[in-house]
Amino acid sequence: MSAPEKASPEVLEEGCYYLSKMGLSLALVAAKFEITKEEATKYKASYAKKLREGKVTVDDFDRTFWKELRAEAEGDTKVTFVSEKGFHHAWRSDLKKLDGPSLMTIYESSKAFLDMDPNQRFLDYSAPKGYDPLALQREVKRAMGIVSSILEEKWEKEKPGSHSSIPTSSLAERMANAGRVVLELEPRDSPSGYDNRPFLGGWLNNSRANQIGLNLPAMRAHDILRGVDVLAARSDVDSTSIRATARAVRGIWLLLAAAVDPRIGKIWLDR
Repeated sequence: MSAPEKASPEVLEEGCYYLSKMGLSLALVAAKFEITKEEATKYKASYAKKLREGKVTVDDFDRTFWKELRAEAEGDTKVTFVSEKGFHHAWRSDLKKLDGPSLMTIYESSKAFLDMDPNQRFLDYSAPKGYDPLALQREVKRAMGIVSSILEEKWEKEKPGSHSSIPTSSLAERMANAGRVVLELEPRDSPSGYDNRPFLGGWLNNSRANQIGLNLPAMRAHDILRGVDVLAARSDVDSTSIRATARAVRGIWLLLAAAVDPRIGKIWLDR
């Protein structure tokens, strides 16, 4: 964050006052504005005096402006994305607090918006007031890149042998509370947990199945497909748009199931 070229004393007074109130040291504020610390101290004191004398007032717009400017200076950025309900704005730091499925939902809905026919795009989605449609399209595309980078950061942090902080059951409960139809399924002979072994999936039972001409991963994928049948049979489920998520070795079985059944439209794998 650098000061505008030939910034007026009024801008420097306001900036030094609000930024110092937000926790930045006067030395840092001075460095950002490319002035001395003594000048920053003088500008802050001048604005505080004007406040006491009633010559200026604390304004929410000004406070928000300097808050956002500080956030951007610290590497944060405001993001515009699309959901089923329309357009939304959020800070990158707020998106980083979301879990993987929530981020994937944002990514998918934003991509669906960009994939629409340009003539239809803003008939289905009303652009926010004052936004240029072409600029909004660029912002949504930028948001997809930011969400993608956050997901990559999350996946990079989850090294083999580490547990995700959100249990699968909690994700299922969260989606159900959001009004979605959820089926939580455990295929036959599923491992009880992830215990840091490099290979996990029941090798002994796999070997026994192979000896009698069966394939245990394929049988587990079949179990997943029977679950899809259960969901597709419900009147409140769109059988052409079923989504699935799996963690650890179960992701292999889900990939097998999704490869042969187009009803599984989208999948999310954790590790």
